[in-house]
Amino acid sequence: MTYNNFKNGVLLELKQVFNSTATVEIKTFTKNNGKKLDGIIISSKDTNVSPTIYLNPLYHKYLEGLPIKQIVTEISNIYYNNPSYKDFDTNQFLDFDDAKNHIFFKLINYEKNKELLEDIPHMKFLDLAVVFGYFVETNSSEFASILIHNSHTRYWEVTTDDLYKIALINTPKLFSHKFSNLLDTIKTLSANTSLNDIDYSNNKLPENFNTDFSVLTNKYSINGASCILYRNLLKNYANEKQSNLIIIPSSIHEGATRFVK
Repeated sequence: MTYNNFKNGVLLELKQVFNSTATVEIKTFTKNNGKKLDGIIISSKDTNVSPTIYLNPLYHKYLEGLPIKQIVTEISNIYYNNPSYKDFDTNQFLDFDDAKNHIFFKLINYEKNKELLEDIPHMKFLDLAVVFGYFVETNSSEFASILIHNSHTRYWEVTTDDLYKIALINTPKLFSHKFSNLLDTIKTLSANTSLNDIDYSNNKLPENFNTDFSVLTNKYSINGASCILYRNLLKNYANEKQSNLIIIPSSIHEGATRFVK
């Protein structure tokens, strides 16, 4: 079955499942680095917000043998088992006096997101772009967010500079930073990957393993590269280590720092 037929089949099944209790539609979203994803949006009458459930990874499950009816059940379970968004008061988002306490920034690639950047407030930073979101906490270990668009800033009557000044205060509070030893980070990664070339017994390190590296991210380990924008964070860390720093961005989620005298 082609992807388009899969989309239409899932949409038809979901409309039958939800019948008159909710409307179901598919929209295409431009995500990070220009990637376009198709999202299922299920909108019930008793809430004015809805999660987006992306179809693209579910199509891969279908190709691996998962029946459409089971995929529809999985989508329904995601919708029903994640009720936290239903408690979200959109008035808090529309009223800037309330919304400003939730505004944060993150970093994305500038060149690969030019299409997206046309529609969202942003500031260029080196070869990256500082963009803004609205933070919605779901629990202590997870969060949801709303990407802020130009239409939002027009409604709020604020500028990109206003957003940046606010986010500079909020982001370190909402996404507190953490430094980790590079080896500890590799250990964490190796628990879920095939990084088995290092002997961790008795803290034994490979020959010539450089221990002058730390990994900087935030408590969620999501969009952690933005920590390099935190006011005085790197300066204070360098002073603590009595060393200069070389910043090595590895992804939008974290960056490595190396100490150099």
